[in-house]
Amino acid sequence: MSSLIQQIKVDSTKREMKVTCSSLIFSIRAFSIRTFAIRVVAAILCLSATNVVAEDRDGAYAVGGGVGSVECSKFVSIIEQARYRWIATMGYVNDANAFAMYLAGFQTAYNHAAPDTCDIFNGVDYDRLLTWIEVYCRTNPSDRFGTATIALANELHPNRLRNCRQQ
Repeated sequence: MSSLIQQIKVDSTKREMKVTCSSLIFSIRAFSIRTFAIRVVAAILCLSATNVVAEDRDGAYAVGGGVGSVECSKFVSIIEQARYRWIATMGYVNDANAFAMYLAGFQTAYNHAAPDTCDIFNGVDYDRLLTWIEVYCRTNPSDRFGTATIALANELHPNRLRNCRQQ
């Protein structure tokens, strides 16, 4: 069921159902059990098919804090410094780890929220993902790391793993 639905209370003795959503409360009442059941199923199907849009009416949305809010120019500087220390050294791991962890959290959220998606990154390792974001950030230095991550997901979406049983 959609996360839009916060609570459903069904009183079958009164043949009544009360649905509480984030901004909507409505009741369903029927005179027969059959009509009541049909209306309950119809209401649940309608609500679960509702798209929940996580942006305002202009298409804008907030990119979270932490490394998601780091400007691309700063990310490029950090990654350059990390690479100067060589991949697989503790210095590189320390510098790049926060960005890789942000990608891992984003990946989990995206996989959970996007329809028909098992894995947005579909086996691409985090070093390659960070390299893609670095290229993006060199072209868009005033963007944020979170915005670059969304651009990466948009780029990879057509090639995502759609079904986890395909692994």
